[in-house]
Amino acid sequence: MVRAQQNDSEKNRTNYMALKFAPLGLAIGTINLGAEYNFKHRNSITFFAGIPVDKTNTIKIDGNKSDVTSKAFSLLAGYRYYLSKKTMSGFYIEPFAKYLKI
Repeated sequence: MVRAQQNDSEKNRTNYMALKFAPLGLAIGTINLGAEYNFKHRNSITFFAGIPVDKTNTIKIDGNKSDVTSKAFSLLAGYRYYLSKKTMSGFYIEPFAKYLKI
């Protein structure tokens, strides 16, 4: 978690920003990057991007082998409301919008 600038109206509070990376996505041919910015105690906004990587995987279905590549690009933006009392921790509700280009 990276600390951001302190808000002047709330001197005892610090805004947080988390940068996220999903390394398992590289195994299927996608780089997944994200960020979450906490702007109020239980409220955050999120942004994620899925970027395809030129990688071919071979899968076997019904005894036949096929080469598969990931070419999908995606963007996701959302608003998170955390149900716990800790900042950016625990269960949350998140309505989001997603763009997917195949």
